[in-house]
Amino acid sequence: MNFIIRSAQEGDASGIAKVHVETWQSAYKGQVPEKVLNDLSIEQKSDKWAKTIAANDPKKSLLVAVSREKIVGFCIVSPSRDADMPDFGELSAIYVSPAFQGYGVGLSLMNEGLDFLRKSGYSKAMLWVLKTNAATINFYEKCGWRADGAEKEEAKDECTLQEVRYRKEF
Repeated sequence: MNFIIRSAQEGDASGIAKVHVETWQSAYKGQVPEKVLNDLSIEQKSDKWAKTIAANDPKKSLLVAVSREKIVGFCIVSPSRDADMPDFGELSAIYVSPAFQGYGVGLSLMNEGLDFLRKSGYSKAMLWVLKTNAATINFYEKCGWRADGAEKEEAKDECTLQEVRYRKEF
């Protein structure tokens, strides 16, 4: 599987949105209400991602994985949004199209994201993951992330998500 990792560019929003929606509908089936998954809109997500790309925040990095000129994954890193973790970077999203999972795309995205955080002065990062998402938790734990005991409920897309926080030093 050949792919490259690069910074998101103008025009990437719809590709990112497609991966975002496909991944939610695949990974969260049985964990998030079916209606929420069915109501996800590539068009609405495209608008959100277009705004994120246009903002061009130097404290954030939105990376995409591209294979054969098609976006197959993305991740976003930034300073931690958690008030109790001001010295941490955050991996706030990482998604890989179901057809491209298991080929190192997610690991490459994560490593590039952590490299951005390292160059931004961070030596540790945190993330939130759906408590019931065993496959993703397994991926993070294999990559050296460890649960730190923090949990939260987050209202999102007409449902409440139960999440656990993980952290990693690098």
